[in-house]
Amino acid sequence: MHQSIKYFIVGFCFWSLALVSVNYIVDPLQYYRLDNSPRFVKNQRYQIPGLIRNYNFDTIFVGTSHSENFLASQLDKFGQTQSINLSISGSSAWEQMQVVNLASQQGELANVVWEMNYKSFAGTNPNQISAGKFPQYLFQQDYTTPFYYLYSIDTLVLTAKKLIGKGIPTLDGLNAWYPKEKHKFDGVHVLKHYCSRVTQISDKKTVNYSEKLNQYLLPVLQNNPNVNFYLFLPPLSVANFALNNQVQRYIAFRKALYQSVKSFSNIAIIDYTTDYGRLSQLTNYKDVEHYNLDISNQILSTVATSQVNVENNADINKFNQEILEFVEHWKSENECGVNIAYERRN
Repeated sequence: MHQSIKYFIVGFCFWSLALVSVNYIVDPLQYYRLDNSPRFVKNQRYQIPGLIRNYNFDTIFVGTSHSENFLASQLDKFGQTQSINLSISGSSAWEQMQVVNLASQQGELANVVWEMNYKSFAGTNPNQISAGKFPQYLFQQDYTTPFYYLYSIDTLVLTAKKLIGKGIPTLDGLNAWYPKEKHKFDGVHVLKHYCSRVTQISDKKTVNYSEKLNQYLLPVLQNNPNVNFYLFLPPLSVANFALNNQVQRYIAFRKALYQSVKSFSNIAIIDYTTDYGRLSQLTNYKDVEHYNLDISNQILSTVATSQVNVENNADINKFNQEILEFVEHWKSENECGVNIAYERRN
């Protein structure tokens, strides 16, 4: 028995060392070093730390799937920037804060293009995500990082995929979904999506958006006074705001956002929800939220020409009243089963 235990310990140590060594040498997430022949992983929560640690950039995109179609090359074409898209599909404001904090530690960050999505700031427990527990050990390096990253069968699977050439070889547009989804921008899919959700029970829970902004946005602005922050409100469709209490939630968030950041000189608010013609043109959307590539490129074009530290005289109460009336009018003219038809029109 004593001899068996000895063999077990030796074998365990050997295979453990082999696991750690091969994962470190291949480094599939490029956490320790830049790979000259990269194969990128589409799981953003795991891939992003390596990108931040080893790639050159001065401008980052941060947001949800609404920002995944932003091409770094497109913004760099408009301005003198070196951009990288660090958006995470379905991310909470807490996760986005982790991304910006890590990027700001690299010393070269000059601009942050940050999607201000009211749904990202609404989570009660933003560390709990459908994709699994957030890999905090990759974002805040300590003695546990090598253990969780290198001593991992999951990492070994990524290592094997890298060795056989699986993965995406280009970074720009890594998680862009528009090419595969562009057939859905016909005005039909968005109405189907709307009518499938319009009867869902409204969530009566209130959100203290001022508190959420104080937790996840303001500390980042305060800690990075020399970084320009372009905070854009994404143009979700009118159908999104017409669902249950969504327009009321958005109004509360927008008012809290304008109020919270008014004293900062390093921000610009870019509000895309005041163009009601765009919001009501349903062929711009594949569902109630996600807009097309043209709108993504328009956002980047606006960001490239925007300036921070410009006095914002927006009458937020007027804007909020306008969007409320706009949404109510649209709802009165678009009732599922009455005057909304699903058939594709030629």
